[in-house]
Amino acid sequence: MATLSHETYQRKDGTTSTTWRIVFTAGDGRRMTLRLGKLPKKTAESWLRRVEALVSDLTARESHGRELAEWLAELPAKLHERLVAVGLAEPRLRADEPATVTLEQLCQAFKD
Repeated sequence: MATLSHETYQRKDGTTSTTWRIVFTAGDGRRMTLRLGKLPKKTAESWLRRVEALVSDLTARESHGRELAEWLAELPAKLHERLVAVGLAEPRLRADEPATVTLEQLCQAFKD
């Protein structure tokens, strides 16, 4: 289970701003925090549901459903990196990385 919380702070110009974060328990029992930043409440609640689904899938070692996989694939790089940082997503391949693995690379990985 994950929880959504917010932090409201006052800026120097007197206006207030709210940022959102999700706290969840990782599969190894550690409490992790995913900071979402300034978002509308409904968007933050949507993120909460998706984070709960990601944690559930990872804990059960199941593949993600189509909708969740599509959402992950369409996330901007900055947001995807936040999920990677807390262990909820795998890093994306960069354009300069090979998309295939050679036999030599497999043998080297096996040796290491």
